[in-house]
Amino acid sequence: MIAEPDDWLSQLTDAPVMLMVSVPERRFAELPEPFQPKGIGGSASARILVSGSANEPVFSASFDARQVASNASRRAIPVDLHSTAQFELAAGATGRHSS
Repeated sequence: MIAEPDDWLSQLTDAPVMLMVSVPERRFAELPEPFQPKGIGGSASARILVSGSANEPVFSASFDARQVASNASRRAIPVDLHSTAQFELAAGATGRHSS
């Protein structure tokens, strides 16, 4: 390692990594004030994933919202939402999906 620091650094930056941050499901009213949607009920959760290597990272995010409906209307039908996004730095490519 000390004799050939460039090889060591190259191995380190090419090594596979995985980091995940998960935000458990919470009601909108329980979210921090700046993130609370006004006049809307329901809950949300999220997950952020970094994988690949330091040289070629891949960033992914997923968001779920459940029973989303207007608090002002008795006729509002609650809906569930799901959205994902991915960005690959090496390819400069993005992908998104919502349902």
